[in-house]
Amino acid sequence: MRSEHSMLAGALAASGYRVVRYKPRQVVGVMEPEDEAGGSWEPRRWTRFPTDVEIADLHAVADAASVGDFVLAGYSGMAALAGFLVGATERAVGLMVGGFPLLSGADYWLGYVEGARAALLQAGLRDKADEHHLGVLMYREWAARDDAEMLAA
Repeated sequence: MRSEHSMLAGALAASGYRVVRYKPRQVVGVMEPEDEAGGSWEPRRWTRFPTDVEIADLHAVADAASVGDFVLAGYSGMAALAGFLVGATERAVGLMVGGFPLLSGADYWLGYVEGARAALLQAGLRDKADEHHLGVLMYREWAARDDAEMLAA
């Protein structure tokens, strides 16, 4: 539950850990418009998931809050993203997930984004379908790697 996720983040903060809940640029300002989002975003220009861009954005968020090391947190789809990114930053000292992330495999989320993208393309809604392009890239890449040891650590 989101409320339990928030309470756990509070407990971690009270124990001296800083928690960063990160939303990628494909979500902030595109799927969830916000006035101060990071500018235009053309997801179809990418041929592989832009992990370096996402980590740079994540570090910018942490730096803006004067946070060095942090617990990377996410809920539902953002939990899956946190699980994908946590091994790509040396600043993450932990991972906190909630909702329905299925960190044991990418099949659920890959099926969701590929199915949603295909349905939107069939409906003639290319712009909406393009919003799922990076998700398809991420879950395909995640499905091809074994993160079990890293996630256990």
